[in-house]
Amino acid sequence: MLFIAAIPFPYPKNKGLSMSHIAASQLINRKLYLTMALWTHLF
Repeated sequence: MLFIAAIPFPYPKNKGLSMSHIAASQLINRKLYLTMALWTHLF
């Protein structure tokens, strides 16, 4: 099983991160993790 500990995600320079941006980044990380798990499972 492949575990991705930390996926580097480009955050904007300013410290004030909106909740929608954080949620979107987590969603992208989850989708990326799921696709990676599928690829490693298939091949």
